Amino acid sequence: MKFNNSYMRPNKKNQGEVPDYNGYAFSPDIWVNGSEPLDWKNFLTDKTNYSTESNYNLEFGKDNYIYVRCYNNTGKTQNNFVSLYYAPASTILNPQSWKNNKIYTDKNSDVSNINADDQQIGVVEDPFIWESVPFPPSEAGHYCIMAHMNDALNTNPFPDPTSYVDMAHILQNNLRWAQRNVTIVKPAQAATMSYNTDLMIDIDLIEEAGEFDIVLRPDSNFKDWEVEFFCSRPDSQGKPIALKRKKVDGETEVLGGHFKLEYGFNGKISVYAYNTSGRPPVPGQSIPLEISYKVHRSELEYARKLGVLNEKYSAMINEKIHGRTTNIEHYVVVGQYTGMVGK
Repeated sequence: MKFNNSYMRPNKKNQGEVPDYNGYAFSPDIWVNGSEPLDWKNFLTDKTNYSTESNYNLEFGKDNYIYVRCYNNTGKTQNNFVSLYYAPASTILNPQSWKNNKIYTDKNSDVSNINADDQQIGVVEDPFIWESVPFPPSEAGHYCIMAHMNDALNTNPFPDPTSYVDMAHILQNNLRWAQRNVTIVKPAQAATMSYNTDLMIDIDLIEEAGEFDIVLRPDSNFKDWEVEFFCSRPDSQGKPIALKRKKVDGETEVLGGHFKLEYGFNGKISVYAYNTSGRPPVPGQSIPLEISYKVHRSELEYARKLGVLNEKYSAMINEKIHGRTTNIEHYVVVGQYTGMVGK
């Protein structure tokens, strides 16, 4: 029998048939992508990728990106939302023990909308980020991730099974639930310092896509360290907002890139720093993440009138990020965030 609703497959063999007896612990529709984000809205809705599943593990101690897709088999457009939970393997058949183990989206919500037209693939509107993934207690490096699809009418309420048989029945017959077992791996070198922050472009401050530089500015204390950052969403042109792991060579570095962001942009940036210098870290040191806005030519006179232009700063950004020492474009700092090296 075909499941008559939007559904998540319990395994790659399943195409919406219930009950399923091929195993429910490795749903291909819960997509774990480790600590680097995925262009999920294009990749996961591509029908040529529907037969694939993630081969990523969860990375201990880092922010990990998780996505959910579904298939609509109802004959009409479906508007649903998804919640994600994590559970140690030994507790998976007891939902009341993990109902509060929620994984949140990059907008700090415990649900993400997932809409799909009939006979089409739907994906979550907002990615889930499991921040600073812990190692599971008393488990062999293993977590179960549960996806729960519901709607405004609560047609698929959170279950309260009275036996293991009840829970097995849910997972075999209700494809608005999905499970994926995932291994936790420890990186070869854990980050010495990490933090994350929201990146939001105020809808009232720019009328169209603006140009921004997003950079890390480690000082000489971090010489020979390595740094990286990742944002949960690409810029308005589909360019990943990221700095791949890079060594700090200079006395004062400016490391990052140039991006176009539309008004209303809302994502989360994770920053990591690794002490590869051979010197002990000094508690309290910090590496700022800086957001600077490229002042449009039409705004230059007003910016000068307000006294916000810093010629030295603009020259530095032009040289370090754009490789330009003439025809300088002007930048103003509009956000600065930081995390500190712990004791």
